[in-house]
Amino acid sequence: TKDVPTSAVVSRALGLMRDQRATPVLIELAAKEDTDAYRRSIAIVALGLLGDKSAVSTLEKVLTDERERLQITAAGSLGLLGSDKGLEVAIKASHSLDWTTRDFGIQALGFIGSDKALATLEELSGEASPYAAKHTIELAKFMNSLKELKEEDKVNKIKEKLLTGERSSLSDMWYFMELARIDGESALKALDEIIEVYSKKEHPADNVHRMAVRQRKILKIIRAAK
Repeated sequence: TKDVPTSAVVSRALGLMRDQRATPVLIELAAKEDTDAYRRSIAIVALGLLGDKSAVSTLEKVLTDERERLQITAAGSLGLLGSDKGLEVAIKASHSLDWTTRDFGIQALGFIGSDKALATLEELSGEASPYAAKHTIELAKFMNSLKELKEEDKVNKIKEKLLTGERSSLSDMWYFMELARIDGESALKALDEIIEVYSKKEHPADNVHRMAVRQRKILKIIRAAK
């Protein structure tokens, strides 16, 4: 489709489905400098989730964009695609005095996961780091630790965090995004367990319960469309 808003919605859905038909539309959106930053960021994130390495060259070009937030987002997506080309962008952002920029940089370092990225995260874990930064660092390190695990073990680790671990709106978002990337019966089973546990709590409208219900619906739609 040539309509940019429609393209963004359709391509993001295809990206979650890991459908390679999304790649050309996503690359076009990510590369368009005259497209607003929000739509470009959606495309950049979706390219990372999609896992198609043909997007690497486009994302590398975004690393020199005049908008720093797009640079950092591209660095994180490159990390998801196995490239550390955005490492210096992520390191610079992780030392920013602006806490939002810093957190985005720390997340990107976690997605990159190289020795230098992890060493930087260890540096940032020092006593001088504010609480929010420490939490983001721990999240990035945890997400990186999942890379070598088998699907079922990965799902169990995420489920444990959602049920018992220290959480935030940021960590919840990334845990559910990772479950979407995993897909499969184990992810659906974990979502069912999370929904059951939180439906019995005093406040069943907890954010985790709402997100689990929504994510389960999304995974069901994705599986039905395949």
